[in-house]
Amino acid sequence: VAATTCGDSLFVLDETGAAMAVGGEDGGGRVVVASEPWDDGRRWREVADRAVVVATPAAVTVAPLPVRVPERRG
Repeated sequence: VAATTCGDSLFVLDETGAAMAVGGEDGGGRVVVASEPWDDGRRWREVADRAVVVATPAAVTVAPLPVRVPERRG
């Protein structure tokens, strides 16, 4: 799963770590990406503006999007 903010709100709920510790070999767990948290839990992480979230079976990463500076002409 990949998601970007770019001016909108984005939150990530990563439950893979807890699930791997309790769930056994398959890892289990889940990653939720949503525009707003659906509860008041402290596990939700707000994603900064102009960032990308990438969730794979191995990891969840949040990284800033590169800023493209237009060339000066003239």
